[in-house]
Amino acid sequence: MAEYEPQEFAAMIATLVTVGLLGGLVVHVWYALALAKLLPKVGGESWKAWVPVVNTMEILDRGRVPSWSIVYLFIPLVQLYGIYLVILAQHRITVQLGRGAGLTVVAALFPPVWASVLAWGSRAAPATAAHSNGQRADRNAVLDAPAIQSAQPVSSPHSDLSGYAMPAAPPVIPPVPAVAEASVIAPAPPVTQAPVIAPAPPVTQTPVAVAPPVINQPPVIEQRAAVELPVVEPPAAVPPPVMQWWLTADGGFSVVITSTTVILGRNPTSDRPEVQAIAVPDSTRTLSKVHAQLVFSDGGWHITDLNSTNGVLVVAVDATEQALSTGGSARLVESFALGKVGVRVSYTDDPQR
Repeated sequence: MAEYEPQEFAAMIATLVTVGLLGGLVVHVWYALALAKLLPKVGGESWKAWVPVVNTMEILDRGRVPSWSIVYLFIPLVQLYGIYLVILAQHRITVQLGRGAGLTVVAALFPPVWASVLAWGSRAAPATAAHSNGQRADRNAVLDAPAIQSAQPVSSPHSDLSGYAMPAAPPVIPPVPAVAEASVIAPAPPVTQAPVIAPAPPVTQTPVAVAPPVINQPPVIEQRAAVELPVVEPPAAVPPPVMQWWLTADGGFSVVITSTTVILGRNPTSDRPEVQAIAVPDSTRTLSKVHAQLVFSDGGWHITDLNSTNGVLVVAVDATEQALSTGGSARLVESFALGKVGVRVSYTDDPQR
């Protein structure tokens, strides 16, 4: 076995340390450049990519894992759990940007390559953002709902007399015209004979027919029986539907919104009378006690994440989903998710429509 002089051994150690430091610096710069491009895509800040430890906390936070979990990486044996949480956060970011789970393996083995692919690679087809357990939440019943709709007037039904059949009048039988009495032929008046001077032939008298008198009959006036129309009562007026804001959630929960400021969560409370606190049923156990706040302004609702553990997901007009950063705000279209609970705000007289 070759023996080294102390000076040679020290020089070799110094060379290895220098190469290691240079290699680590190159990897750090590479990783920081990729993260600076990647973090804004998921709602993070690019400057945090250059600060060690802070960049790992930002990855945890963007992956819906509490950023304080980084302390696990500094505890012996518990480090394995900390590494698992980092990989879980990387996986959620990967799925949120439309990549497959295979890239998560690359993230666990060599994070700079993972960050570079997500930062500069072509983006795949958009996928549904994962929640705290890394799986897609099935909220189709709430999120596919159509966009916020405007109120329409409801016409009241009224009776229509145009289809009412008038009862037929009884037939009028004209009276039989009076028959004039038969005229009597008057006998011819006796003929006075002149004194006979000489015999003359007998004169035959022809009976004269007398015309019957003309009787003027009054005109016949047809009479119709009076038809009495039934009295139709007008229908009672139907009041218009009451349009108001409703908040509905998974499981059939619905409640009327009575204030322009609403606090949502598992068990929210408020000391201000003008603020409405709504407790949303949570069978998924992913809601914080005070999770988010709704404020109505500029003709629409705005939602703000109140530093919740499992975050807020907002559905945009083009059906894409945006995960709010801790304390971030966005304008609502209609649907959103608190943790894994799907929620919808709609202006209607029936929250189930």
